[in-house]
Amino acid sequence: MTKRLPFVFVSSTNADLRDYRDALKEHLLKNHIYADTQDTLDPSNPTIKDSIRRSILQADAVICLIGTHF
Repeated sequence: MTKRLPFVFVSSTNADLRDYRDALKEHLLKNHIYADTQDTLDPSNPTIKDSIRRSILQADAVICLIGTHF
């Protein structure tokens, strides 16, 4: 039986927290936790909000990094 990795969606503002989001994603992956961010989603897609909602609903946890841009 294959064990599924925990899935975490990492959210943050793009303008100021990209480096932190990337570092957190890398840390989670190194610790056998699958992490996804909005960077993997197509921003030109008119249903980007729906894609983010689906990712959040499928996630075991959501980490939201809060910055100064919104």
